[in-house]
Amino acid sequence: SVAFQNDGKIIVAGNNNNDIVLVRYNIDGKIDNTFGNNGIEVTNLGGSTDIGASLVILPDNKIIVGGYSGNYPKYYFALARFNPYGKLDSSFGENGKTITSIGTISDAGRSIALQSDGKIIVAGYSNSSSNSIFALIRYNDDGSLDSSFDSDGKVTTTIGIANSIIRTIAIQSDEKIIVSGYSYSKSSFDYEVVVARYNKNGSLDNSFGNGGIITTDNLNGNDYGESILIQKDKKILVAGYS
Repeated sequence: SVAFQNDGKIIVAGNNNNDIVLVRYNIDGKIDNTFGNNGIEVTNLGGSTDIGASLVILPDNKIIVGGYSGNYPKYYFALARFNPYGKLDSSFGENGKTITSIGTISDAGRSIALQSDGKIIVAGYSNSSSNSIFALIRYNDDGSLDSSFDSDGKVTTTIGIANSIIRTIAIQSDEKIIVSGYSYSKSSFDYEVVVARYNKNGSLDNSFGNGGIITTDNLNGNDYGESILIQKDKKILVAGYS
């Protein structure tokens, strides 16, 4: 994942040896040695596997990374905030990080979005059985769970007859939440692209699609939604593969 700071410097988040890695580049593409350890910051969140799947930059240039952390086969939603110079921000969550469980088997955050009020939404999937379902968690700007989102900060949605996974999230100008990914369909018996829209409180928006959900089967075979963009005219663009 990649994002720009206010001064045009570029932050890239990824992974190395199952630790989260942040790298900052100057606007000319050279590594910024004032960031982290000579431009690179490697962070272990406490699990044997820590994945930084998505990042956003705050107006004060602090960096929020969302993903998952844990020990195989049990993983949890993970969120961490870094100071502009690349070190964990101890004022966020517990020593700069927050780890959250939803299901009884495993969970994973895959995409992160920032609301205009500073609240943070991490979207991915949760698993309490042999199949995964859509999952979202909303945090306050200090890393605590936002109880005004559903009733405990967590929302899950069962869609198909088997695995359903959110891969990407975007926030509309009216603060409604759009997610996309894929789900195994009971009608076509393959994976279909799914787009779902939630109200700000975490409930599905029944004015969108069928009860807040749209599924699209493009071809004979599996279809996957991987990235989403809301256009200026409020139309929704989903890219993936089929």
